[in-house]
Amino acid sequence: MSSIRGIWIVKEKEGLICSRRFNTVESRAKRLGETVSIPEDASFLSFVLNKISNWNGNQSHSSSPSSTSNVDHPQRFNSFSFNSFSMEIMDQSSHNSSTKSLWPIVFIKRDRWILICIPCVEEYHKRGNNHDQSNILHMPYITAVISLLEGLYRLFNPFESDLTPLQLADIQIIISKMIPFGRPNDIHLENVSSSIKQNFQPFQPEGGERRPIWKPNIYKGKQRIEFLIQDNIQCVQYDSKNRADEMNVSGTILCKAELEGVSEVTGSIVLPTKPSLGKGVVTSFSLDSCVQSSDQNMKGSGLHKICFRPPLGEFSLCKYSTKYLGEIPIRGFYQLKEISPTQVNFLIQLKLSSKVANNFQYCEVEIPFPNRSLPIKIEIRHN
Repeated sequence: MSSIRGIWIVKEKEGLICSRRFNTVESRAKRLGETVSIPEDASFLSFVLNKISNWNGNQSHSSSPSSTSNVDHPQRFNSFSFNSFSMEIMDQSSHNSSTKSLWPIVFIKRDRWILICIPCVEEYHKRGNNHDQSNILHMPYITAVISLLEGLYRLFNPFESDLTPLQLADIQIIISKMIPFGRPNDIHLENVSSSIKQNFQPFQPEGGERRPIWKPNIYKGKQRIEFLIQDNIQCVQYDSKNRADEMNVSGTILCKAELEGVSEVTGSIVLPTKPSLGKGVVTSFSLDSCVQSSDQNMKGSGLHKICFRPPLGEFSLCKYSTKYLGEIPIRGFYQLKEISPTQVNFLIQLKLSSKVANNFQYCEVEIPFPNRSLPIKIEIRHN
């Protein structure tokens, strides 16, 4: 079972919002052989935030006090499903001239929020702080911590300006419920929030009704069920009549069911199995573990009848990937022109397909410039 030595929640341009250290886990880490203590919040966050800034292409780096610790060159690990990273910080003890490693430090960065955590990895300490760090994302301790941070992130609204004192107090209560004494208990935010509202009273089904393990509490209020389809499109544009563009589509059907009791939901999902112009062919399809039955139509039409008892809050009902044969929804064009040895001009043009309705709320274009300064001037025009 994973355990947490400390957790920090930081907001860009505002600094530390809240933090929690678990002395019981820290004592256990010392008994297992850990010799490096976690530095004070100011010096610790200074190192971590500087490293994050450097990884984002920011060249500025403030020097740190030599009395606390040194920073070694960190390794960066990227997980496509969680978009999280890990790095290593070196600790210089005042009683010993040798440097020692504080490892691992795991963080996720979403919008303006940075959530940082130091787990207690028992195998690492039992082996005398000697472990193969290249396989960090294959360690159950690390993946559990990433899931915990993802659950905590759902507390925050990326467009919210400031947190009120009451909200800060609620965050501390939720952390105490999610990680009692540093041991992750329930990382599902809706379950934790529902448990707090019901004064931590467990849900008792009526009669002989069985309670699913993924639904420890029940919902009370106006009943409704919502579905949301999210598509992720990856394409290669050749801009040539002799070679067709390539495009793959992967997506998720999200479900949010606010239903009283242990309600059972049934429905159908149609998966195209025959290629046709303008439609995709499903190449992979998976269902959430809460789906109790899935019957496929024997006629080969791709009709799946599903039956499930939804958990609290939003969850991924199913995931899929397709080979799309239609038109790319947004086409892009860019041109680079050098105007001086230190300046270049970028022309970027985006064009919507005639089949795409211009009713989305925003359009974000991201062009990475590693180890470069910010653009001097940006002009945006639309037709």
